[in-house]
Amino acid sequence: SFVAPVGTNTPAQGAGVATFTYTGMEVTAKEAGTVVSIDANADGDYLDGGAGDVNGQTIGEGQMIYVNGTILQGAKAVSSKPVQVFLMTGRIGSNYEDRSYQVFPTEGLVNDYVVPASTARSDGVYPTALYIHNPQGSSITVTVQTPAGSTNYVVGAGTTLNPAPFLANNQTARLTSTSTFAVVAGNGTRAPVSGDPNAISQDYDWGFSPVPARLLLDSVFVGWAPGSQNLSAA
Repeated sequence: SFVAPVGTNTPAQGAGVATFTYTGMEVTAKEAGTVVSIDANADGDYLDGGAGDVNGQTIGEGQMIYVNGTILQGAKAVSSKPVQVFLMTGRIGSNYEDRSYQVFPTEGLVNDYVVPASTARSDGVYPTALYIHNPQGSSITVTVQTPAGSTNYVVGAGTTLNPAPFLANNQTARLTSTSTFAVVAGNGTRAPVSGDPNAISQDYDWGFSPVPARLLLDSVFVGWAPGSQNLSAA
């Protein structure tokens, strides 16, 4: 199963505006005969077609089901065979603001994530916000460790922490807990300066799913990089 850490009802952060007012879910099948159900409005069933729910739809290898913009925070997707799930988010009314996230399966979540360096304006506007979701049936404590120190946050059962912790410019973080949890990061989703005229954040619209610490290696391979047509170094 897969659970959406953010959705159209995710609250605005800081002095900013709500930045996930459009949230779609993309489910792609690996094999033929994959049966997919999606609880788009997170009410515990798959019967609300008007809200975007999908109830037992069968798709083939490489085929996709897309819920167009009605995904709420905590929405759930289940399938009979392996699938991949992405969230496509944006702010309705923006010129071009959007962020996309890979959603890890609940069964594959970990309790230790690394967040690379945050980039924001040097004045602190538009830091990277961390949307931490607890899929467990009881509250958990998540520790966010940065170069400035460590802070513990209690996340209620089945909820996403609000307000979301955020990182200063060029700050990294490690998130740990005794239980597994999900987290996605959004740059430009929080404007800490009250009254900032740029709080719409469309110029800082980056998002990503932090890396499980167990996947880190001591070497990195670049699959593709731009170069010159004649293979020269110039």
